[in-house]
Amino acid sequence: MALDTSINRTILANVFPDLAKDTNFKILSECTDVYNCIAWAMGYTDRWVDHFKGAGHWWPDGVDRNTNPETLIAAFKAEGFEMSDNSLFEEGYSKVVLYKKKEKEEWTHAARIITSDIEYSKFGRAWDGQHSHNVLCRTGVGKEQQSYGIAYAYMKRKNTHKKMNTKIGGNISVDIENLTKLRALLRK
Repeated sequence: MALDTSINRTILANVFPDLAKDTNFKILSECTDVYNCIAWAMGYTDRWVDHFKGAGHWWPDGVDRNTNPETLIAAFKAEGFEMSDNSLFEEGYSKVVLYKKKEKEEWTHAARIITSDIEYSKFGRAWDGQHSHNVLCRTGVGKEQQSYGIAYAYMKRKNTHKKMNTKIGGNISVDIENLTKLRALLRK
């Protein structure tokens, strides 16, 4: 089944208008509500990671449950990530970028950094896709509520951390088959 169709792209561009003009934007997976952007950035595709308590919500042990941006940093640290001073790709590391609202201290999104210019995100309950760095922050006048805000932290984890499950490319360190697919997509 085709994923990166004009219909699917239009659906996401209606939420994030700058995706329509992003030459790096591609949809790369089926829709699923099993996991969210935080889980995806951490390397999980078998759980929904957020600060809420209850069935269907997972959060690292020992980390406060709230939307403070520092709390999201603590959650990633609990999963073996450390702070990084930039968004530049580093061989041997999985890197992520964390987003927060512009006008409020509340985290909103996390994405994997694939290259120094490209991020790989899970769009809520929809698809996974690649896009240019910070494109989800720029939405234009009148579309501010459709923005993930601003990038506020970059983190990294050595690829030798722990093996994650591999459903739908859920391995934080890309396996050879997925890497080959990704390279082919990037060449198009």
